[in-house]
Order: sequence, then structure tokens, then C-alpha cells
Amino acid sequence: MVAEVKHQGMRCASEFARLMHVHHVRDTSFSKYCMGASLLYPNVKHNKFKAKQRLVARLTKGVNNELY
Repeated sequence: MVAEVKHQGMRCASEFARLMHVHHVRDTSFSKYCMGASLLYPNVKHNKFKAKQRLVARLTKGVNNELY
């Protein structure tokens, strides 16, 4: 799952943002369109997205991401 959090002002203003902080899930940014295209279409160049793909794979497996 990808969660897009829009915020204005305080970074941890929402309950969701606080929960992510408590569980050491840090925010990162990427293009949802480009990430989806790189995962769905193997003929599309995806070298720029490999690091983000690995991060998403680790998160989906429940591996702690405190270092990211």
C-alpha cells in the first residue's frame, strides 16, 4: 500500500502520521505513476526506481526500515 499524506504546517498533525512515526516508517517521495509503470512493464527502463522498489519490497515484508 502506498499512502499519500498531505499536510500543511506541522508534520505529525494527523493520527496516521503519528502512528507511522511511532513505528519508524519514514516518509519518502516517488512518482506513483513511474513506480507503477516500472513494476508493470518490464521493457520500461527502471534503474532509477530500483532503490525505491527494494524499499517498498522490504516494507511489504514487514522488515523494519529505521535506516531509511
